[in-house]
Amino acid sequence: MKTLQIAVVCAGTALFQVAWHSFLSLNNEAARALLGIYLAYDPKLGKGVAPVLDLLLPSIVVGAVVGFVSRDWSVRRVVVLDIAVAIFLVALLPAYAHVLSRNAVWWWPKQEGDQLLFFIGKLLQSVLVVGMLGYGGRLVGLHHEEDHD
Repeated sequence: MKTLQIAVVCAGTALFQVAWHSFLSLNNEAARALLGIYLAYDPKLGKGVAPVLDLLLPSIVVGAVVGFVSRDWSVRRVVVLDIAVAIFLVALLPAYAHVLSRNAVWWWPKQEGDQLLFFIGKLLQSVLVVGMLGYGGRLVGLHHEEDHD
């Protein structure tokens, strides 16, 4: 049952993200305005809004849910699950770039050779965030469980 809850959260996250990026690709005033914010980028810092919305926030949400739901599982099982969830979230990135056109998305690697490093970097980011929030969610779940015993 708990695995199903995590799968539902992952599926819901994927559906929301694909719907969000599909909305951004529409040709209307609201979508263009939000797309402008989404594609905002500071070349001096090399930072923008898109990575926060595409990877950081989903990693936070799903990581916390994984930790909370899996509070009574073995640490090894939770670590494997954290890594699997991070891989899942990073695997969604090409879909976002495809929906929005890879040429328009500043964060997508421009050269084929850069893609491996891009995915390794994004996977490390996601694993760290999912793992950290998974641990925090686990502590909250254990505390919640103690209060209801």
